[in-house]
Amino acid sequence: LAMLDDPRAAEKIGRLMHDPDPRVAQAAVQASSNGGPEIERALAAIVNDPTSDASVRRHAAAQLRRHGADLDPATQQAITQLAGPATGGDVDVDVDGRVVETDDEAEVD
Repeated sequence: LAMLDDPRAAEKIGRLMHDPDPRVAQAAVQASSNGGPEIERALAAIVNDPTSDASVRRHAAAQLRRHGADLDPATQQAITQLAGPATGGDVDVDVDGRVVETDDEAEVD
């Protein structure tokens, strides 16, 4: 769905991000890497919702940081609380749901 240039795909991903099953919601958040403003709004809503699953919120925070979206100060603060301060590296979420930063300059053999 994420690869489709179709507003219906983005709408579906946005709905799946709020699925009650955290695994489905996390998969939708991870699939949102190519989303536009509607996806960024959905991610920001998750980040700012203290009742959302904590791991889903961390994934959403990492995804918003990757997007480099222009966000309001409250959302920026929530991202920092969930993902830690930005250090300029790329961000990812490990298997335990922790946000980790990777080195953009690391060489891969």
